[in-house]
Amino acid sequence: MTLPIRSVLHDTYWANKSNFPAIASVNNYVWASDEYNIIPQTSGQNIDFNTGELRSSYKSYKFKVICVGN
Repeated sequence: MTLPIRSVLHDTYWANKSNFPAIASVNNYVWASDEYNIIPQTSGQNIDFNTGELRSSYKSYKFKVICVGN
């Protein structure tokens, strides 16, 4: 299984924002599969399921992941 890209996570957030506590992590950040092009070895893309904001963060952060599919 692979991580969804940010645009899929973003659409998932907006389609389910009333249920975000059920699908987001404790800190509300969820990883996407997109790498952060400036420093891909140490950083990745994520979405804040509290606000819907697209972000980049160090890969060392213990954010959660969700599976999105059919």
